[in-house]
Amino acid sequence: MTRNNDNTALASCVSAGDDFLTKPINPVILNFKLQALQRIRTMYDKLNEYQRNTEEELETSKHIFNAFINNVNHDVSNLSFWANSPGHFSGDTGLFKSLANGHVYVLLCDFTGHGLPAAIGTVFVADLFRSMTKKMLEAEVILDEINDKMNQILPTGRYCAAAMLDYDPAKAFLTVWNCGLPSAYLIDENNMILEEFPSAGVPLGVLKGKIQCEGVGLSVKHAKSIIMYSDGVTEAENPQGAMYTECRLQKCIENAKKDTDTFKEIKQSVEKFMDGMQPSDDISLIVLDLNQNSLEAIRE
Repeated sequence: MTRNNDNTALASCVSAGDDFLTKPINPVILNFKLQALQRIRTMYDKLNEYQRNTEEELETSKHIFNAFINNVNHDVSNLSFWANSPGHFSGDTGLFKSLANGHVYVLLCDFTGHGLPAAIGTVFVADLFRSMTKKMLEAEVILDEINDKMNQILPTGRYCAAAMLDYDPAKAFLTVWNCGLPSAYLIDENNMILEEFPSAGVPLGVLKGKIQCEGVGLSVKHAKSIIMYSDGVTEAENPQGAMYTECRLQKCIENAKKDTDTFKEIKQSVEKFMDGMQPSDDISLIVLDLNQNSLEAIRE
């Protein structure tokens, strides 16, 4: 409340509060201002209530999503998985299972976009993966089924980039399908890249029928591990807006010392590069250890 009509003085009044009154007081204007302030208060109360309800719904949904995914993933002690999302929900999902016949299946999916719309598809994928691995169906059959399901439920312009591993530790043999994800890397004990598995087909959900992607199989007797990741890793940005890039990832892998944990090395490298920045896209990293110690652990 002021008698001063100077613009600077009035501006300082507004900066310190929601409104101001000048003397002499006009009862009509005062009444309207009070009504306006009451409307603003009511609006803020409703907004706070909406925020509380939304946060409660998000936490409940997040708990259900995580419980569902965690119910699928188990029995693969030689696998490391890192996930980082910009929001409450992730459009990336990593699924893995050690089958009764000794094979290890690993599936990494990256749905278009991020947040809840992208995350919904992960529930269907996780359910299919769980039920079909329980029946010990072939990896390619699982991919065909996921492709068919995604083609049915995803709207136009939405799809699921995916890569799947079928690892037979008894024969030290690995088969890789890459449908739209960045290249996977097979590395040796010296952290040198032995083999690169680039995308060999369109993402799941784009075309009807069987997947348009051939699996690549090879012996991994001399391999240390295989690395899979979503594009959120290579597109992670630092405070200056530069991206991590595939080139930097390859250097991180090959410059690591022989006995270094490759998974930790990559994760720390990406986090250091981001320097506290929140990711703009979902980040997923999977490293499956293939060395002899891990083979014995799986056989036991």
